[in-house]
Amino acid sequence: MRRHRPTAFRRGRRALALVPLFLAACDSAPEAVVSPVTDERSAVEWLRTNAASVRSVQFDDTNYADLQPLRAAIGNARVVMLGESTHGDGTAFRAKARLVRFLHEEMGFDVLAFEGGLYDMEQAWQQVRRGTPALAAVRESLFEIWTYSQEVQPLFEYVGQRATSARPLELAGFDSQFTGPLVSGGTGATFAATLEAYLASRGSPFINTPEWPAFRAVVDRIARQVYRRTRPDAAERESFAFGMPWLTVELSRLQAASPSLESARWKQIGDALDAQGRAWFVYWEPVRGTDYSTIRDSSMARNLHWLATSAYPGRKIVVWAANAHIGNGVQRVLNPSGTAPLYPATSFIPMGEIARRLLPGQVYSVGFVAGGGRTGPARVREGELSPPTTLAPPMVGSWEWLFRQTERPYLFLNLVGNAPNGSWVRGPRIARPLGNVHALADWSTVFDGLFFVAQMEAATAGL
Repeated sequence: MRRHRPTAFRRGRRALALVPLFLAACDSAPEAVVSPVTDERSAVEWLRTNAASVRSVQFDDTNYADLQPLRAAIGNARVVMLGESTHGDGTAFRAKARLVRFLHEEMGFDVLAFEGGLYDMEQAWQQVRRGTPALAAVRESLFEIWTYSQEVQPLFEYVGQRATSARPLELAGFDSQFTGPLVSGGTGATFAATLEAYLASRGSPFINTPEWPAFRAVVDRIARQVYRRTRPDAAERESFAFGMPWLTVELSRLQAASPSLESARWKQIGDALDAQGRAWFVYWEPVRGTDYSTIRDSSMARNLHWLATSAYPGRKIVVWAANAHIGNGVQRVLNPSGTAPLYPATSFIPMGEIARRLLPGQVYSVGFVAGGGRTGPARVREGELSPPTTLAPPMVGSWEWLFRQTERPYLFLNLVGNAPNGSWVRGPRIARPLGNVHALADWSTVFDGLFFVAQMEAATAGL
């Protein structure tokens, strides 16, 4: 005789009522699949058996036996994307740092591409190669949310220690944004002068035109992130609109005249500069049909594609970024009731989705989720990020709720695997990988895998 489930499981069944709404809202909704996993109880038991229990998130733990399921899931992918729900998820940072080390030491990945400036992170790597301590170099080139986090610092130290080895872990960036410190500008403060020096070394006539000084001033303001808090005026917009097409043509001409990695890099940097200028202008004066994130993510995808095909052809790349950037098909992610898209701006296509089109069959993405705890950045930059907050309990029946019932501190679930009776994981379910906001989706179409942290700790500030 069947016993009644505990109250929590009875409440969990309410989540099943959302499925018809989800299916009706999706043009390409998956067909129902008959599976022995028919309720939350059996789902939890299936996860205990089939999801990989990760033993540790400590960077110095190099016994990688617990990460072998990740090796199998990644397979032959040469671009592995590691996400984070917010930029203050300290425990996720720890887990990602250990995963990066595993991928470098065990699977041949030797490029670490951050959600950092394409120009900035190249400058950082050159400084590391010249002997600058890695942490000091990245603090001039990368967002402080990571460079001041104690959870990430061991990874930067590792990069520095191996910089002169036979197999270094090379730093790179794919962001159109310039990502050095906001006050000093970091590496971005030298960008306009470095660009001018490159053009001069190639005999470019552009720098001798009457329009160059005003355009150079706008470029400098973009690189030093002045437009993050200051609205560009009409003259600056006009100067950029006139000068940027000219610069694009000039960088393309120089690359064609003298093909090299340097000239190709400058051509790609020019593309990123064009995108970032347009993004800042749209940020201050919205344009129908586009927005800051749409322009930025499209540029990030092009930059990542360039890294994979031109800068590091044939090499394996680890991508460190937010879940929202590495996701796929976020237009199909709905609010918890399944009645409206989570992202109303339908023009937004994340970097991860575009990268999959540009690098078919080469990408594996891991979204990070948490069952509870606190999240908050290690260093708040001029009030842009909020102080630590406590995560609300996950909704009953959600992925995080199911993971918590397994009573495992860390889990990895391959959403696109072929575990026995595992077809149920590729159906609609509530989860909160996007900024810790509950949403409804078939998450196997958004990420290839999920990494669960039972108790998230906020990032902690380091010296």
